[in-house]
Amino acid sequence: MVSILRSLGYNTQFYSGKAGTGTLSLDSRHLKEQIAALSRDLREGDSFVLYLGGHGNKDGFAVSSGVLAESAIFSDTHNSAVRYGELVGWLKEIDSKVMVEVVIDACQSGGAVEHLKNRLNTTIITATDDKNPTPVGTGGEKSFSDQAREGFQGKAEDSNKDGKIDLEEAFSYAKSQQKNGGSVVSSNELLWDKLLKALE
Repeated sequence: MVSILRSLGYNTQFYSGKAGTGTLSLDSRHLKEQIAALSRDLREGDSFVLYLGGHGNKDGFAVSSGVLAESAIFSDTHNSAVRYGELVGWLKEIDSKVMVEVVIDACQSGGAVEHLKNRLNTTIITATDDKNPTPVGTGGEKSFSDQAREGFQGKAEDSNKDGKIDLEEAFSYAKSQQKNGGSVVSSNELLWDKLLKALE
């Protein structure tokens, strides 16, 4: 996913909750700090993408690997999880004129929508609804992100006819390839209209 975002012109930083991966380690405190640091200089016309891939449930996302999502999210004593209600507060600190796109590839990620849609200019893309696991969680061959990657590589429709596949188009393609209730939701009415057309 990092290489795809870079190809779209985003400055990217990759973090992992897994020690020894050669990437920057992360817990919920560090995630909050990094969101603030990476978005600090963004202004109107800029966009900020937060991609979360891993374990989750309808209430939140586990940022540290090796932690069961249920126990991490409901009894987090080691900053190993982020509740979606907490995450929206962090995102509201970003200039409201900056477009924020949040992609969550985790089980029951649709639970994030009700929280995150409360920030203006935000698009929320989830792998599932608030009840189902991801295809990987059920033993499926391709993750939501793998399907989006295929969308970027030419399988998605260029619905806005701008000559390139953007995030919404790629993840709309991914949503169409699975039956676990993934969503593309926007708090921005004009963008919402665009995404509805992309999903038709």
